[in-house]
Amino acid sequence: MKVVKCSKVQVPKIPKFFIPPMDVELGAQHDEIQATALTCVVTRGVWDRETRLVAQYLSVDSNYAKSLFLRATETWYGLEHQNVVKMLGASPLKSQAFVVWEDVAAYGNFLRYFAGGGHQGRVWRMFLQVAHGLNYMHERGRNHGNLKCAHILVADDETPKICHFELTREAGTGEVDRWKSPEYNLGKGPDPSKAGDVYAFGLCIIEACTGEIPYALECDEEIENQLKEGPFYPRPEGIRDDEWNVIKRFCAHNPEERPSMAQAIELVEELAWKEALEEQDGVSSVKMN
Repeated sequence: MKVVKCSKVQVPKIPKFFIPPMDVELGAQHDEIQATALTCVVTRGVWDRETRLVAQYLSVDSNYAKSLFLRATETWYGLEHQNVVKMLGASPLKSQAFVVWEDVAAYGNFLRYFAGGGHQGRVWRMFLQVAHGLNYMHERGRNHGNLKCAHILVADDETPKICHFELTREAGTGEVDRWKSPEYNLGKGPDPSKAGDVYAFGLCIIEACTGEIPYALECDEEIENQLKEGPFYPRPEGIRDDEWNVIKRFCAHNPEERPSMAQAIELVEELAWKEALEEQDGVSSVKMN
């Protein structure tokens, strides 16, 4: 320590969540987790003698990417909630950057879970739990900043848990981020933000209901024009009036008109309750017939 002080060499601060690369045994790519970013690969690995999810990042060479990586990991480390994936640790070394998460993806992510319409009758009950997880983050001063169906995992007991695999794209690149709010894409608001998370939450519901990414096949220019015109995301087919009345509040063009996540829980709770009753009535009808 005295040698370091005398030499005036700056020693990098080791994050409290640091896991040495030699302690992690990397495995094969996780086939159940779809549509994660090109900047990372999600694999199953072994750490501390248990199977984990390991997000391997292809490069964090630039100062921006490294600071973004550290900021993202610091946001997630220490969170403890049944609807939030637990981040166990990470390595910020640019040649072997990775994040280790608990392995809670028995059903993959929401893209896989809702594919083919097999679980459409559970959309609102699943998103009610997601709302609780996101509200937990907001209550602790944390913002997600990159919520999408690819970042919502489903555990073996079908509990949804939010996580974050991707490094968020730097603002001002000229590219539209389909899951981001109008204020972000038009350069008029902060990111990440609570209001931005609420907007993304609404788009995730649409993504789960339609099976398509936001704005489907529209190009960036068309999306940007829609964002400028407002006031709401265009209504997809197949969404009922009572559902759309709630979703469009989340996707309000003006961030000040969006509810908080605590308020969102109340809005989603009513639709989740209706959904459960409809399922119960359907089962009763089948039994009677």
